[in-house]
Amino acid sequence: MSRLTREQSRIATRERLRQAALDEFAYCGFAGASIDRIAEAAGFSRGAFYSNYASKHEIMLALMREQSAEDVGQWQELIRTHGGQSDLFAVIADWFEQFMQRVPWALFSVEAQLQARRDPVFAAEHRQYLSEIEANIAELIARLFYSSGKQVPDDLALLARGFYSLALGLFLSMDSASPDVGAKSAGAILARFFEGLISAAQSAP
Repeated sequence: MSRLTREQSRIATRERLRQAALDEFAYCGFAGASIDRIAEAAGFSRGAFYSNYASKHEIMLALMREQSAEDVGQWQELIRTHGGQSDLFAVIADWFEQFMQRVPWALFSVEAQLQARRDPVFAAEHRQYLSEIEANIAELIARLFYSSGKQVPDDLALLARGFYSLALGLFLSMDSASPDVGAKSAGAILARFFEGLISAAQSAP
């Protein structure tokens, strides 16, 4: 096996640090998160953490961007593959059911929202992140309407914000004693959200 280049090694180190930070933020919260524990869980020293990230804020923002890129990519693939098909809403329900089972990511998203409420400096950065998320969601909603032959609504930005809030709220309301059942119900509700919007929309000219 060939040795990693310096850049490849740096990328691998950052990925391991982000994965460790994801679990730390999800289960300990931002305030309770420890850089020492993050570094140790990733298999590195505290110095290695600071060689890659300046603070907990910075690595939290890196995780938010990573989550956004991954989710948007999956959505685009889902709509590209199933857009306009009769089973589209069943596929959406299954996708959201799987999304709701990604507990560390969902908990992390909630913790990022809470941290933005606590810290005005972080709030500005988080608002920018949410703006990017909502813009991507709006684009994906538009694609869903296009693929269904329906007219795209004018209030896309409002719909995107409502959808994001609904998804987080459904996750928080899930019964932790029956996460699989809760995830399935949440997936069905989110799919019905889209189905209702599209059913009520006018056909595209």
